[in-house]
Amino acid sequence: PPVNSGVTPTTPVVITLDRTLANAANISNFVRCVTRTGTPIAVNISISGANLTVSPTGSGWPSAFVLELNAGIPCADGTVFGTPLVLPFSLR
Repeated sequence: PPVNSGVTPTTPVVITLDRTLANAANISNFVRCVTRTGTPIAVNISISGANLTVSPTGSGWPSAFVLELNAGIPCADGTVFGTPLVLPFSLR
């Protein structure tokens, strides 16, 4: 979903990057979800091609949250993403 329209409590967030991601077992080292107050949120993370999907666990997103993609996400071509992203989401 677009960042500015918010997500429903059970909506996964799909980030499409500009190149194919490596199927890294340690992808959780580069992806973090927290509430707006900084409390970590447990998530499921999956990779398919250039898509990175972050899904809430349990009953869904507990509240508005921030998705952080840290620098160093490995790509299939041997490069890494060098720019971190911080994406705030509200619930609708």
